[in-house]
Amino acid sequence: MKYRTNTPSTLLKDTLNEWANRYYHPKYFLTVQFPELEQKNNPWDAQENLRDVMSCFERQLLGRHWNNKHLPFMVFVEKNESYGWHYHILLGNQGVTKRRLNKAISTTTAIKGIPYYSMLLLPINKTKNRVFYYSEKGLHVNQKCQFNSDRII
Repeated sequence: MKYRTNTPSTLLKDTLNEWANRYYHPKYFLTVQFPELEQKNNPWDAQENLRDVMSCFERQLLGRHWNNKHLPFMVFVEKNESYGWHYHILLGNQGVTKRRLNKAISTTTAIKGIPYYSMLLLPINKTKNRVFYYSEKGLHVNQKCQFNSDRII
């Protein structure tokens, strides 16, 4: 892209973007942000909240024995401006319909007692590159080409 410079950070993001487009083929973009009272400032505690919600989501989506047939997804972690964390999740293209995803979201939010707006699902159409760049904005690379890989789950 013309507006991006060749810094270590953009080179890493471009490489990750190319890999994900070539091998991963995400179809949906799911943002998960917990309500303010349930947000954790500690990233490991926040990740446990996400793991709990995503396991419930997968069970609702894939049914019994869901843990034998996971839905492929990539999670990018981003720090909120004030407190807590939220997650950008790229869901793989496994023949799951938007209707089934929305039903799984609805059931998951009801079971976990979180508002429906905490899980926002959007289809990824022709703007895959923009979705990846948006998801990767929390990744930073230093001059030694080391990056904060804990932002990718």
